[in-house]
Amino acid sequence: MIVIATNVVEAWGQTERFVIFFITSQRNTRELPVSFPIRLNPTHSETVFRVDLYDLPPKTTYYYKVESVDSTGKSDGVTSPVNSTTTL
Repeated sequence: MIVIATNVVEAWGQTERFVIFFITSQRNTRELPVSFPIRLNPTHSETVFRVDLYDLPPKTTYYYKVESVDSTGKSDGVTSPVNSTTTL
């Protein structure tokens, strides 16, 4: 299992957002997008978002990035840098 936590900066005035999580491994260069709905608290400047990934092959490095979109799929124009993690 991999647990990834990241911050989503608030889009002022919009409380319903989707986090698009893109992940790929060294063996497969195709990004696999996964969408998660989140509800933002307009009184906070950012939200911590957590992804739990299960049943991944051991000793595999995964690269991931995160993007925030509104309910229509429109991006706020900000995508996280590409990060990596390796399963045990």
